[in-house]
Amino acid sequence: MELKKQTDFLREFAEFSLTIPLKAAECFYEALTKAYFDDDFDTVAKLQVKLHAEMVASLETAGALLLSFSKWDEPGGVRRILLTYRNREVYDFLEELYKSPNPLEILCFPKKNDILEHYKNEYQENVNKYYNNEELSKSIRQIMDVYRNEIITKSYNKIKHGGIVIRNIEALDEEEKFGKTKVYIPLYDLEKNKITFVYFSVVGSEGMKLAEKYLQNVKMIVEITKVWCKFLAYCLEKELLLPSKYK
Repeated sequence: MELKKQTDFLREFAEFSLTIPLKAAECFYEALTKAYFDDDFDTVAKLQVKLHAEMVASLETAGALLLSFSKWDEPGGVRRILLTYRNREVYDFLEELYKSPNPLEILCFPKKNDILEHYKNEYQENVNKYYNNEELSKSIRQIMDVYRNEIITKSYNKIKHGGIVIRNIEALDEEEKFGKTKVYIPLYDLEKNKITFVYFSVVGSEGMKLAEKYLQNVKMIVEITKVWCKFLAYCLEKELLLPSKYK
């Protein structure tokens, strides 16, 4: 009964929750494009920041899902992990996952022979070719590299919690170098006791290319995360996952 609850939860998560950042990103991009052609660059800037936040939100969700793989047999299972994780847990877990020569084991993925047995003749060629540590690492790195950039994740947390966005760089005690073409998210480096920042292009073709890139990234992240989520549900349902070793 517990496994059924977990699998039902994951399938609902895949079909509904995971698509929310994509729907939000599409709405932001549509409004941003209209604002751009209306020369309303303040609105472009605000939507650019929110579009970036949706991209990082989808990355954090993908990382949390991977974390839930690794702790699936703990009390509360994957539901507890997905409902209680902290973003620092996701970041630290990804660091361990990247260092490991055996991510299949950390994620409790089934043995290849068990997967082949369940799929019989279907997908056997793909399983033999791609079901290994090297291919899994490539798949994870394809979408999670950005999330491992602490500046990116810190700026996302500032946006998520109603953080400050600045148009005038001189307000951060910095010399204006770019003209009025960018907006800035200020961060504070406690070790160096100084303000740092990340910036977004919002004027000209560069700004629109960046917005398009964010939207395409969200689409890719959501599609890959849905595959992972459905695979986890299948493995739980068939009782194929290996015992957890990550603590």
